[in-house]
Amino acid sequence: MLSTRFSRIAISSLLAVGAVAGCSSSAEDLSDEELRDQLIETFTSGDDALSDEQATCIADQLFERVERDELNRLADADDVNDFTEEDTALMIEIAFDCI
Repeated sequence: MLSTRFSRIAISSLLAVGAVAGCSSSAEDLSDEELRDQLIETFTSGDDALSDEQATCIADQLFERVERDELNRLADADDVNDFTEEDTALMIEIAFDCI
């Protein structure tokens, strides 16, 4: 069973992907570098902040494993209910790899 903190980090990371869109009308408006930088900034702030190394790992894994159209969909999500089970499973897998 996942630890409570690890579970919160994985879900927080998934939500952070969605929170990035709040900085722009759409994730599509951001270059890859801008989106990556905003993801890292979001991951390294807040109560469950990650280290720069962990945040960079998660952002890089997202760009390596998720097509940009899918990443835009995740970043433009308004609510946790907008994420599929596959989205959640992917974030947990990425979190395991990076944390």
